[in-house]
Amino acid sequence: YALVVDDENNVGIGNSAPRAILDVLSGTANTGGGAIDVGLFTGVTRAMTDHVALLQLQSNTAQAADAGATLGFGALVTNSSTAADMLAVIKGAKENGTTGNKDGYLAFGTREHSAGITEAMRIDSDGNVGIGESSPDRQLHITGGEAIFRLENTAGTAKYWDFGAWDAGKLYIAENANKRIVIDAGGVFEFSSATNNADISFRWQENAMGGECRRMTIDAGNFNWYFQSAGGSATHLTIA
Repeated sequence: YALVVDDENNVGIGNSAPRAILDVLSGTANTGGGAIDVGLFTGVTRAMTDHVALLQLQSNTAQAADAGATLGFGALVTNSSTAADMLAVIKGAKENGTTGNKDGYLAFGTREHSAGITEAMRIDSDGNVGIGESSPDRQLHITGGEAIFRLENTAGTAKYWDFGAWDAGKLYIAENANKRIVIDAGGVFEFSSATNNADISFRWQENAMGGECRRMTIDAGNFNWYFQSAGGSATHLTIA
């Protein structure tokens, strides 16, 4: 069957029993797989290295850097009409303007109401991921006025840790928005305890299974430095 239109106006190409408004089939039709609304494309699995896709979008603009195809996502944007607009895009495009060169990137764009759609993330031809960065130099490259990534635990006592590049080139580690460690561009370390006038302790352990532990504590009141090995008494150094 080349093309079939059933009594519900569903169109089947290669399929005599279309399951969606448009059902395109190569080979044997699947069954099940959940409800299908508008479109269904079915075919054999292909490896990425085959350079063959089940569905391909192409641009016919003359070859150039950033020439490529875009897939858009939109929705109704008002309560009072059928007005819709684009909200996000995925773009696959050429990375450079060199003729015959096939380096490509995949970009993800999101929309801020007053600014329109802008690129939020990119995966370049080397597999580097840029967030806020269109030319990533590392496997993960984050760029911004205050570039931060967060690790958050939701089990037990909820807590999150931020790692970020801060004002004047400083690197910081923060716990629940409280900066605990700051390293400036000159290599100076700053440490902050969880409460004011609290001791700061550094502990190191021989192995991850609970081997001998050694500790260094800075007394917040007298600025004494205490050094202690496992099972031993503490010795201290006073800095006047």
